[in-house]
Order: sequence, then C-alpha cells, then structure tokens
Amino acid sequence: MKRLRVLVPTVILLLAWASVVQAQTMNQKVVTYLNSKVGVRSGGGECAHAASEALRVAGAQFNTSLIAPDFPAAGDYVWGTLIKKIEYSNNAWSDSSPTAKTQPGDVLQYYNTKLVNSKTASGQVTWIALHHTSIVAEVDSAGMPFRVFEQNASGVRKVLRTAINLRTLKNSTASSVGWVRIYRPVPRVTNKFQFVILNNTAAAKDVSIRLNGAPLGSVPTTATNTAGSYLMMFIDVPPTTTGFTIVLPNGVSIPVANACCYEAYTGTDSRDVWRQLLQ
Repeated sequence: MKRLRVLVPTVILLLAWASVVQAQTMNQKVVTYLNSKVGVRSGGGECAHAASEALRVAGAQFNTSLIAPDFPAAGDYVWGTLIKKIEYSNNAWSDSSPTAKTQPGDVLQYYNTKLVNSKTASGQVTWIALHHTSIVAEVDSAGMPFRVFEQNASGVRKVLRTAINLRTLKNSTASSVGWVRIYRPVPRVTNKFQFVILNNTAAAKDVSIRLNGAPLGSVPTTATNTAGSYLMMFIDVPPTTTGFTIVLPNGVSIPVANACCYEAYTGTDSRDVWRQLLQ
C-alpha cells in the first residue's frame, strides 16, 4: 500500500504533464490545420478564407468584424493583436517593432506591397498584391517570417506554402505607402453565436436560417469556389443557444452549433445535402 500511495501522485503528475505537452496553442493549431490543407482549397478559395478557417478550427476568433473594424481602410482586415507593421514609405523600409518576434500561425495583412522573394532556378520572384492575407508558416532566428501559407496567390485557389522576404518590401504603387501588418490570433468572443456557411455546389443558393423552426432570414451564396460561396455569420445571442438550423432551397436542413462550418454539396444521387465539416 505504501508503494501505491507514492506512485499514484507521480502517475497523476506525469499524466498532467503529458496533457500540457500535447496541448497546442492557437497559433500551433492554425499551422497544423494549414499544413493539412496544402494543395487543397479552403473555404471558397479566397486568401482570407484560409485564414478564417484556420482560426476557426484553432478556436480563435475567425470573423474579423467581431475583432475590430477594418483598419486603416475598408478591406484591411484586423486579425487579432497587432505584433508589428512592416512599411515602405518615402523610399524607406521600416519595422514598427524591431524586437517583436512573429510566430508561426500569426496572420499577415498586406496593402499595396511588392516583394522580391529568394532567388529560384528561374530567377528572382517578384510578388505584388494590393490586398492580400497570408499566415506565417516559419520564422527565422530574428522572428521574421520566411515562409507563409497563402491562398488565391497568382490565381491558384488552393493553399500554398511559399517563401517570403519582408525585408524586400516596397510599395507596388509609387504614389502610395506599402505595408504588411502582422497579427496574433485572439480567443473567440463569448457573446455571439457564430458559424460558417460554405456552398460547394455548382449553383448559387439562398440559404434560410431558423431558430426553433421560426425563420430568421435568408442569405444568398454564390456557386462553389467563389468569394460569396463562403459566408461567416453571427447572431447576437450566447454561443450556447440551441435550436438553430440552416435550410437549403430543397428543404434539406441541418442543426447548427456554435463556431462550426456547414457545407452544402451535391451527393452521389445528384441531390444537394448538408454536412458539418470536421475541419
């Protein structure tokens, strides 16, 4: 019995330690998700959809409208806590916080940027974006991103893992500043019911939302692999609220839980059906 009394607390401590080791941070979960999606379309294929889906799966806040208004202008998404801003203005490159290190899983928001990536067999790659979103995949010893996950880059509407060199950042339009803002994911808000609708069918559809059978409204989605095929919804009720359903035009419905993604797709019998995406 004495031996058991000694070993039981030790086992409990070891199990608790193992649980801590296995637990991933939100950033790590973002990276795990995107590693599993390389070569696959995430959401509706837009650059921001890959970030939103990764944050949703990681348990972070994925709907940017619930984090902060776009800043400094419409289309400049705010993804969490600002870590730093890399900017090119008046022919000068600057880092707003040189000692701040980015982490894999942080989100990059670009405006009016031109980057020259590392030299490849075919020469140096120049990359230009007016608005774009990507996610840090790897950082160097100084905490600067050198590889990112991105989608809808050069017209490829799938998740890619590509090299990046923010030290080469310039403005793509000489009359305007170019910048990249780097954000760290934040926990999900606890006062809104959120979910995602993804239309992966060949036709646009109006999707109805109901609460305990009563209609709340209808939202239009565009056909698969388009910006409007992926819609982030939120309702001003607690996340624990039950009774929500979403309904296709053919009457097929599915119950909805907070922070989940629901895909409309065409089944083997050529009928449109719903399913909840596991990731």
